[in-house]
Amino acid sequence: MNQFCRILLGSVCAVCLHATTFDPFIDFSTTTNLATNPWSFWSTTDTNVSNYNANISLMPEYIVACGPGTSDCWDDSTVGNLVYRNRNATVDDFGSSQNAPGTLSFYPRLGVVDIRFLVPASANYNISGFFNGDALSPVSTRAVIAVDGNVAGALFDLTSTRALNANDPFSFSSFLNAGDTVDFLVAVNASAGNDGSTGFGVSITDNGNAVPEPGSAVTVTLALAGFLILRRRVCRRPEPLDSVS
Repeated sequence: MNQFCRILLGSVCAVCLHATTFDPFIDFSTTTNLATNPWSFWSTTDTNVSNYNANISLMPEYIVACGPGTSDCWDDSTVGNLVYRNRNATVDDFGSSQNAPGTLSFYPRLGVVDIRFLVPASANYNISGFFNGDALSPVSTRAVIAVDGNVAGALFDLTSTRALNANDPFSFSSFLNAGDTVDFLVAVNASAGNDGSTGFGVSITDNGNAVPEPGSAVTVTLALAGFLILRRRVCRRPEPLDSVS
């Protein structure tokens, strides 16, 4: 196959397959907190985790200087449930809690704090990350990873009094449909102040095998058809010259 054909085939395959990684720390929006964002931040003071999906609301308030230096957060503006982002190069020390650099932290002072991922395309996704102890005097918290609010079939569900810097990692693959929501939430049953603070990090990758949307599927089909026609015309091996008598 000549160089032109290799380039053409590579271009067609690039249309067919793609791999994208999503990270709430990197993708953290400082302007809007909408349900249609790739990542959004929610809260409820209702302590019933089983019904969290019916009770949560989007956090309305972005705070630029939520902590030391360049750290920021989204806040529910009621009991102070928030999602905190430490953008500094060092630990942010609040006396009763310590937030590691380069991480998000849940601050569920009452009820549930939820970081939600909106699935952009149907695919098999790799999901890996951790929940980390941020509180010096921790209370019992419940960490859950649920798809479309399904707590009964949660991908991860752990109740723990997580000591400072104690780490609970998770890693799994799951097929998700476009429009599904994946909720990473931490809940407390009573007013907790900073003692329910929990560090968090996650990376979600679509494995490069996402199923194309209908419009994309047509594009891929046409691209493949065009490639096959061109291949027949210009990419086949040249026929040997007839021997000269």
